[in-house]
Amino acid sequence: MANKVTLKTCEVGLFRLPGVVFEKGDLNQEQVDEIKVWIKENQCGTYMNNELYSFKNEGQRDWFILRWGELESSRTE
Repeated sequence: MANKVTLKTCEVGLFRLPGVVFEKGDLNQEQVDEIKVWIKENQCGTYMNNELYSFKNEGQRDWFILRWGELESSRTE
């Protein structure tokens, strides 16, 4: 059985924007690329790095979590 990604909410930058952070190594490059395309198409969020994403408001963050919170982790343990 595959593990789900570990996703936590956070605040990003000086303006403490809503954000999410994935556990390091949870996402593979294919998943990151898919998320980046979704962000651009839906104008929902900003890619900061492979683990960190920020949003203009909590509604956008919640939408992101609903869409991406159930991904399977790429980590092998």
